[in-house]
Amino acid sequence: MRRIRLTAFIAFIAWASLWPLACAKKEEEGVGPTPTGPIVVGVVKSGGKPVEGVEVKVEALGVSATTDASGSFKLTGLVEGSYSVVVEKEGYVKRVFEVVVGAEGTVNMGELEIELAGSIEGVAKIEGEETHKGITVKVLELEGVEVQTDSEGRYSITGIPPGSYTLEISAPGFDPKTIPVDVEGGKTSSVEEVVLAGRKLPKSDKLVLWLRFIEGSGADVKDYSGKGNNGTASGSTQWVDGAMGKGDKAMRFEPGSYVKIPTSDSLSPDMFKSPFTIAMWIKPDLTGNTWQHLWRSMPVSSGHNTLFVNTDGRLSWRGMTPSWTVLCETSPGAVKAGEWAHVAVVGDGTSFRIYLNGSPIQESSFQDTTGGIESYFLANDGVTAGEAYGGIIDEVCVWRAALKEEEVKQVWQMAKK
Repeated sequence: MRRIRLTAFIAFIAWASLWPLACAKKEEEGVGPTPTGPIVVGVVKSGGKPVEGVEVKVEALGVSATTDASGSFKLTGLVEGSYSVVVEKEGYVKRVFEVVVGAEGTVNMGELEIELAGSIEGVAKIEGEETHKGITVKVLELEGVEVQTDSEGRYSITGIPPGSYTLEISAPGFDPKTIPVDVEGGKTSSVEEVVLAGRKLPKSDKLVLWLRFIEGSGADVKDYSGKGNNGTASGSTQWVDGAMGKGDKAMRFEPGSYVKIPTSDSLSPDMFKSPFTIAMWIKPDLTGNTWQHLWRSMPVSSGHNTLFVNTDGRLSWRGMTPSWTVLCETSPGAVKAGEWAHVAVVGDGTSFRIYLNGSPIQESSFQDTTGGIESYFLANDGVTAGEAYGGIIDEVCVWRAALKEEEVKQVWQMAKK
């Protein structure tokens, strides 16, 4: 009898020692403890048939589940409250359902129907340009549904519910175009190619520099005037959002960084001795150096024509006559820190005018400067660190002609397209 009792006792001890291992094995196999708290269950179907692999989630709690072959799901880890349940799978239209759960118990959401999504693809280009990256394609009827084209102008929009829509195709400075498109579930709708007509600046035959800053990366800044007066960035520059609207790019300059543009037959060493116009968008920091270069001509022994911004918001056009001379200067407060402003200087042989956002704000008599310029710069000349600009510059244009007031206003209004 003692032997039997001893054997039974040993068997019990062995069973007790193996029980935790058995529980651990079950947990490894996915059989864990019974969930506590409320549970939400349901079945996801499309066209009456169950859909496997659908993600069902309560984003507010970070809780999710995936449907099985029968379309069934079970959400655990919930707490009492009202929630939005997001149901989504690639190729289907994303849906959101509402559910209210108590402190415990199971809520059956029943059958949740989702439908096959359609997609839209096409090509959008800008007339006369080599790259077509960054054109915005928007579905007007669906809030927040928009994409941008790649360098070849291609775009694709997925996850679109079946229906009839209007695409809006736009780029900074261009009038947008719209095109209708019908979308069927599970199919791709191909849209005909759309070409946006090229932006036309006034007196384009006299335009000798147009830095649009649309590259978005690298140190090369292309001249879109057709004259080949390309610039090169140096120092601490950054590509940031531009003045011309969504998708546009501009360059931010930390003090001491700059873009250099060599002189040429078109952007000549003596161009400021005759009628001219310089225009650009700026978003200045107005901190640091008191006087800061926006446009600079070098060397010092040349005409040295320079457009300054002061930390008090003044704009000042200066040059060598042959001595260093303030040629035209605004009052303080013309431009504001951290705000976009379109500034321009026009010399017509009789007077100088400084424009702000399309309107003249200062005028003075024209004075001849000495010429002999070798290089032009934006933001700094790489030598005079005490006059380095901090802020953003975009859409720099130079004409070998004096624009009229309505023409300067036209250039300014391009950013409002």
